Amino acid sequence: MKVVKKISSLPITIKVTAWYTIFLLMLLTTLVTVSFLMTNSYAISMSEQDLKKAVNDIVSGEEAYTPYDEGVQLLLYDENGTMKNGQVPAAFNITPDFSENEVREYANGQSQFIYYDSQITKGKNQGDWVRGINSVNGLKHKLLMVSIALLFICPMILIVVSVGGYSIIKFAFKPVRKISKTAI
Repeated sequence: MKVVKKISSLPITIKVTAWYTIFLLMLLTTLVTVSFLMTNSYAISMSEQDLKKAVNDIVSGEEAYTPYDEGVQLLLYDENGTMKNGQVPAAFNITPDFSENEVREYANGQSQFIYYDSQITKGKNQGDWVRGINSVNGLKHKLLMVSIALLFICPMILIVVSVGGYSIIKFAFKPVRKISKTAI
């Protein structure tokens, strides 16, 4: 009851400022929390798209084989699993156990990879396998830096908006205060 009395005795400028500041605080807290929670899954999703596209472009014959395509390392194996071309990343220690059109994950200490295999069905390399390997660490690190930046920027935004809004509200209610004083 005392709390309600104290709140009701506060000036309207403080009540309005407190209301939108609390709302903005909840909104910014949600934004920062979601950005941290989504970092890993978004990094994997984006890396997966790049990986599939790079491998499928070679398998379909749209592009000629190159060992590296827009962040994706591409390895070419013969049908027996012997590497013909490409270079395996140092932290990627997996034997060529191929699985057609399935994105799989591999982690080795701090290194996190996704890889995707597909067999070439036509052309001069028919029967060969293409394995695409994409490191998730780089994109994940960049997204994490964005989340951390949000963590530091959001309190500054909250302070600027609250102080600025209070000043605007105080100025806007100046005529109302003047009329109230005159009426008393």
